[in-house]
Amino acid sequence: MDVLKETQSILEEALNLNGDSAAFTRDTVLFGAIQELDSMGVVAVIAMIEARFGFPVGYDEIDATTFQTVGTLADFIEHKVRHHAQEGNRAAGHSTESSPLALHVLLGLPVNTGLETDGFQLAIANMCENWTFLATKVAELA
Repeated sequence: MDVLKETQSILEEALNLNGDSAAFTRDTVLFGAIQELDSMGVVAVIAMIEARFGFPVGYDEIDATTFQTVGTLADFIEHKVRHHAQEGNRAAGHSTESSPLALHVLLGLPVNTGLETDGFQLAIANMCENWTFLATKVAELA
């Protein structure tokens, strides 16, 4: 798997970049430079990673440096893919659970991240605290 190409594809699809990701290199700055990568864009990228690779991304696994450049995001994805593969070899079957971040996006629920003022990790933690609300919504849909 070419992780850089996968990362470009995820960014392209999640952020609707109209082909702009084709010019991205490992050194392309993301956070603060790509207008579409705002707080909702981060959630969309995380949801796309989870959907594409079938593993959850925990709020404690990421911070603003994860989205600093295309390369730092690609490195994160590569690490998660390897870790998930190792876990899959130890367990019977692969996890396809979605994290609360993906559920926010998939259910179309409002996400109050506060990225601009509270910092990236705090924002993700706040979204994850809404798990009870999400579980109730999922139960209502079932």
